[in-house]
Amino acid sequence: YAVITDEKSLRKDSITSEHIYPKVAIVDPVLTTGLSVRLTIDTGLDVLSHAMESMFSKIRNSFTEILALEAIRTVFQWLPVCVKEPENIEARGEMAFASTLAGIAMSHCCGTLPHGLGCPLSGHFGVPHGLAVGVLQKYGILSMGHTCDDECQRIISFVNPEENCKREESGEILLQMIDELFNTIGCEKDLKEYHLDEEGIERMVEDAVIHGCTGLHPVEITKEDIRNIVIANYLEKGHIYDSIAITIFLSVLGYILGGGLDIMIDEDKSFIVVEYIILIILLILVVIREQLDYIVEQKTLLDLKKKKDKS
Repeated sequence: YAVITDEKSLRKDSITSEHIYPKVAIVDPVLTTGLSVRLTIDTGLDVLSHAMESMFSKIRNSFTEILALEAIRTVFQWLPVCVKEPENIEARGEMAFASTLAGIAMSHCCGTLPHGLGCPLSGHFGVPHGLAVGVLQKYGILSMGHTCDDECQRIISFVNPEENCKREESGEILLQMIDELFNTIGCEKDLKEYHLDEEGIERMVEDAVIHGCTGLHPVEITKEDIRNIVIANYLEKGHIYDSIAITIFLSVLGYILGGGLDIMIDEDKSFIVVEYIILIILLILVVIREQLDYIVEQKTLLDLKKKKDKS
């Protein structure tokens, strides 16, 4: 594959041709030992995403499944080690091997919804590709319903042979495993810091709908599905109010430290500090807004889960 980004439309897409297939590829893990923790996490999640989506693609096959399963198991075992011990050459070698396996698998059966949505996120808003597709894995799994429970169960059994899960519970358990991996490597689970705007989201949704990987998702995905996922994870409508609140907060704090206004209420110099009351109110407002964001995200998860249960 070759990935291209149209700088005018901000559309990010890939092309493939026999003329750009490498005859030989040298994968040297030593070259990755200098990667930062951020790059190690992002690229590691991209490996996981390539392998996971190869398991669920409409055109998956037995060959790609073997490669994908080994890559997934390797990522769960060795990515945390790479993050904790960047110079560990054994861990870097294992992740390089997993990357190669997952890359071959994906080159045969492509990605699914996470890549279909992740590419527009990178093109329009500069979200690191690996982080975007990694965070989106949970929504890809939820949106599939019970369609791919067999594949989820095989992943779980391959990664952790001691896990004896029921078929209908496999999706939930796989989601828990991914969540635990994110906790272990210290990775954020949403992309709200990128502050997407609504106009950009509409353009991105249009790009995601026509992306080739979206069409290979095992279940049909609508524009509304995509829009809801983005809003729950990336559109932080209150971020402008955060900026205002922070500005007021710092101003009031500076006023206090500079000996600001105190309201005296008796002769003993007892007083109520107006500024502290304002600070408390501002903090309460910020907490309320964060809770509203959380409610929106949970509603989207619930909607996807209902769709999953119906399937």
